[in-house]
Amino acid sequence: MNAPRQAGCSSWPHRLALAVLGGTAALVFVGGLVTTYKAGLAVPDWPTTFGYGMFTYPLTRWLYGPWQVFIEHGHRLLGALVGLATIALAATLQWKDPRPWVRRLGWVALALVIFQGTLGGMRVILRQQTLALVHGCTAPVFFSLVALLAVATSRRWHAPVEATRRRPLAPAAILALHRLRCTLALLAGLVYVQIVLGAVLRHFPEMASWRQFAMTVMFHLTVALLVLGHVVAGCWLLRRLGPLRTWLLGPACLAVALVLVQLVLGTFTWGFKYAWPEFLGHTAWAQRWLNVAYSGPQVLTTTAHVLTGSLILATSVVWFARACRLYHACCMETADEPSVRKPQAQTQAVLPRPVMSVRCGLLPLESV
Repeated sequence: MNAPRQAGCSSWPHRLALAVLGGTAALVFVGGLVTTYKAGLAVPDWPTTFGYGMFTYPLTRWLYGPWQVFIEHGHRLLGALVGLATIALAATLQWKDPRPWVRRLGWVALALVIFQGTLGGMRVILRQQTLALVHGCTAPVFFSLVALLAVATSRRWHAPVEATRRRPLAPAAILALHRLRCTLALLAGLVYVQIVLGAVLRHFPEMASWRQFAMTVMFHLTVALLVLGHVVAGCWLLRRLGPLRTWLLGPACLAVALVLVQLVLGTFTWGFKYAWPEFLGHTAWAQRWLNVAYSGPQVLTTTAHVLTGSLILATSVVWFARACRLYHACCMETADEPSVRKPQAQTQAVLPRPVMSVRCGLLPLESV
């Protein structure tokens, strides 16, 4: 399934995309720490830090100062580094990648990271909790976009074209692949709705009624079950794809593992923040760790829950993008076969017309 890199493509965009992806994962985790410790306003000014420039703030004051200032200023530094790396990624894509849609996505990523940094600064200046919520909901979108760029610039992105030439899919399998695309599109949308609901619960107004809180929690749990159901449905549809499903097994298995981990983390996060069963509340372990504010398990579990949500969204987007790529490759091969074109009426009964199917996909056929 490994295909040679397409002629004219460089490996540098993929390397930079992976670097930005790793930096963004760390940035999401540190941002979760800032929210967990309520350190968003530990540094009262922006873009300066206590009157110093962001990169000229004394190192000793940062390393040996208060913990809230350490993580908040560290969050800013890491965000600046991710922004600089995104500039390099967008420029490299413009220079090295021949595909117009990939170059456009690079500029979209750059605009999004600038918007995200501005949101964080306005949160400090205006002291608005709503901006903190929007800031937390924008980060997973940027993370998923960079994950898509990392996949699209990899060597394996061109693997389906070679694989479908050797092993063409049957019309019934292509129809299952089309249904898989629809399922994964819904999965990505549901995961993002779940992220927004989680952000609302983390920034829930203290003056809100308990009915509003209960409705939000129930909605959060309902969407979680829908996400789990769509992941299971996506894995079930893979079994009809034959040998070509190998290219989709990686994100499928990762999605299953992440969703199961997220369910466990969500259960523990609820217990840490609100209540544990009575039989756990009186144990020595609970008195030492569970019932202590800002203990290690509390902070790590809550922050890992935030990071895992972004990972699930990025995995869903990658899974969907790979399914679209494989579907387009199959449509290309189907359109080139004379035996499939005749008789046309029978083909349309099983499979939508290749041209129309490609136009409904994520990526234009002529640019992949």
